[in-house]
Amino acid sequence: MKRFLLIIAMVLAYLPAFSQINLKDSTVQVVAYWQKGEKYFYDTKSYELLIENGDTSTLYEINGRFSIEVIDSTANSYKLKYKQENMPDLKSLSEGKDTVTQMVFNVMEKYMDRINIPVVFITDEYGTFQDVEGIDALQKEMYSIVASMVKDFEMEFNSKFLGDITEEEKKQTMAVIEELYNGFILEQYKDRQGIYKNFKEIINLLTFHGTKLNLNKEYISSSKEVLPIYGDSEIDIKETFYVYEYNPETSWIYIDYFKKYNPEQLNELAFNMAQQIASNVEKKAGKLPEGSEIKKEDIPEFTIDCYTGVQVHTNTGWPGNVYSEKRTKKGKSINLG
Repeated sequence: MKRFLLIIAMVLAYLPAFSQINLKDSTVQVVAYWQKGEKYFYDTKSYELLIENGDTSTLYEINGRFSIEVIDSTANSYKLKYKQENMPDLKSLSEGKDTVTQMVFNVMEKYMDRINIPVVFITDEYGTFQDVEGIDALQKEMYSIVASMVKDFEMEFNSKFLGDITEEEKKQTMAVIEELYNGFILEQYKDRQGIYKNFKEIINLLTFHGTKLNLNKEYISSSKEVLPIYGDSEIDIKETFYVYEYNPETSWIYIDYFKKYNPEQLNELAFNMAQQIASNVEKKAGKLPEGSEIKKEDIPEFTIDCYTGVQVHTNTGWPGNVYSEKRTKKGKSINLG
């Protein structure tokens, strides 16, 4: 998604710790600890564009606001509470879509307040994710929410389509909807890593806490990542970042960060995911209609490349403005989000 994260309340009063810059070796040190009680608010604006045959259209636009608060700290760990301060309006996701898709998001909209459960992350002293507090209670609530959503959708579906479709078609539709809600919500809360995947973009805002950066160096690394919703398969990624500006008077550094996903693994993952969804639907609703089998050639080849520009305040270790763009190419279409 294309995100603009604007810091709303950053009161930089007297602080006992300060960043350091070493002019001799051109390095800058981001402050290495936060204080209990620190809390920052961020406004977000997310939208997705589709570029196809030279034409650009807006698929959706969502505004939101969240907070991150340090609720506890020790010598080697922090507890950070993440909370959505206002839930995004999902109407733009269903505008212009078919009746069933509109129903899917209408039902989700009713449950947004219940879904908005604060999540407490436990990190190490550098802000790196370690665990989630109270995961059992969190999972139990999410399973309850999804079960209620599926029932509500079925009631709404019956009121609009009962008598117009066969019982077999209804079973298949409900199986697909259950898979959809499971993918949207339960997959993201099934375990600690699922929650980590879901909130990875938020957690990554804290990447540079306690980091010493060379102002003249390009950092390159290779790692693996599990994508949200797409199961447990790891994708090889190549990451590059560097400091392109530092202002010692304001203590802000500006960092460019690039990430590229392995395209062969992405396409294999997409095919396996489509097969898994079809298999789950068949288990619940019976054999799918003839000709609906998933074939590799039916899945458009796609690539994912990401760019993030982040502003970090070296005296506090907190990010300020962040711009993030994910370019997903599917066949001849390009999604910017």
